[in-house]
Amino acid sequence: MGKVKKPKPTAPIAFEPKNSTTPIQESISYNFDFSIKQGKSAVSDDVKSVLSYKSIKSHNPINKIIKKKEKVNLKRKLLMKKIDLGNELKKEQKIREKRKNLALIGDTNSLRDALPSLDSLLKKNTDFDCKAGKEPKKKKGIEKATKRKKKLTSNMEFYKRAVKDTTFKKNPFAVISQHVQAVVQQERCKIK
Repeated sequence: MGKVKKPKPTAPIAFEPKNSTTPIQESISYNFDFSIKQGKSAVSDDVKSVLSYKSIKSHNPINKIIKKKEKVNLKRKLLMKKIDLGNELKKEQKIREKRKNLALIGDTNSLRDALPSLDSLLKKNTDFDCKAGKEPKKKKGIEKATKRKKKLTSNMEFYKRAVKDTTFKKNPFAVISQHVQAVVQQERCKIK
């Protein structure tokens, strides 16, 4: 459990003399509670047990005490990981030395590691293809007033030119169908 401090003795309370007529003034801090941790425990801070460094280490984040066997197992697992890592490094070093001793080639793994993989090269190519056919930004619900005015003026100019055009005056349905076909064809090209 740890060390337990003994509670400090309290000072005797001052008593009021019988023949005194002046009332004794209470101090400001008479009814004030100085405890920082209100509601956590009823035990005063002086009586609480002291946590040592080792006892703090044995507490995990959920405040459950780890048993001694579990601690030993954890230490053993950490040690085994370190040993396995050391063994793997030794094996890699031996393999590297064998590759260096090869006659003409030598150690080519460093070159292979420096080269980019095929997957990354293929991904880069597809990224360029997507960037070439950029997708338009999503339209907002309501455009700003300046944009609406520009569209209105451009549409008015377009309608004025269309009305003045001789081919439109002769056969308006043919001109409109041609225009619709051109727009659809442009959209199909954008999708592909």
